[in-house]
Amino acid sequence: MRVPEAFGLKNLLMERLYTIYSPLYDVVESRLMSAIGLREHEMRRHLISLMRIRRGDRVLEVCVGTGANVPYMLEAGAGEVFGLDISPGMLAQCVRRVRRMRAENVHLVLGCDEYLPFKDETFDRVFIGGGVTYFPSPKLALEEAARVTRRGGLIVVYEQVTLLEKALRSETIPVRFAPSTAELIIAARTFGEHAWVAVYVKR
Repeated sequence: MRVPEAFGLKNLLMERLYTIYSPLYDVVESRLMSAIGLREHEMRRHLISLMRIRRGDRVLEVCVGTGANVPYMLEAGAGEVFGLDISPGMLAQCVRRVRRMRAENVHLVLGCDEYLPFKDETFDRVFIGGGVTYFPSPKLALEEAARVTRRGGLIVVYEQVTLLEKALRSETIPVRFAPSTAELIIAARTFGEHAWVAVYVKR
């Protein structure tokens, strides 16, 4: 479900990189979090709590990766979870996780963040958990996230702040590109200054 516009050089590079990285992703990321003093379980639970998921909500995670956030969304009461990623390798890891969970209300889609293959106002909550810094067009991706969110719904954007983001001066991207149809209600550094979190409400 990737349109031709999704196949720019940067997206192709990210697709290949994360497909290669996918078998090691969970282990490496968990160790990196531990190295800077973060507890993965607590971090993910906190991020998902910002979504304020109501029982039965339809939720989309953009850049779902290996699906590590999916159990927390279901635990919070999501009725359906849709996970989108541009990397077939990451989605393959996510499929394995979902099968182990035996979750029938999780749907996975191979697609591009800037061209979401969903109709307007499809979801109650949208989550972009990392990666927005490296999108070819963060602004377009956030506009798309708002487009597929229902009025009154929330869009939560999370981005780690590493030395690379600081060097590129890109760590504030989640709060610099507010969608035209949404209002920024939370913008905060969190996890000991290691991340930015932005929460938008769809008008």
